[in-house]
Amino acid sequence: MALAQPKVVGAQLVSRAGLTLYTFDNDVAGSGRSVCNAPCSNLFRPYIVEPGARPQGEVSVITRDDGTR
Repeated sequence: MALAQPKVVGAQLVSRAGLTLYTFDNDVAGSGRSVCNAPCSNLFRPYIVEPGARPQGEVSVITRDDGTR
């Protein structure tokens, strides 16, 4: 299920439910891919966006190994 657009609250990026969103230090900026796949993504659930979602500001949308974005 796709989640709503995240928002900035104070200095944190949060989900609509108010959960803090994090970046993964091992991901390579500009690569368009994440290296946090299973089992990593089992511990740190990814924030899934709808097909066609467009990033705003300094965030980006990446494609995961399973094809989700």
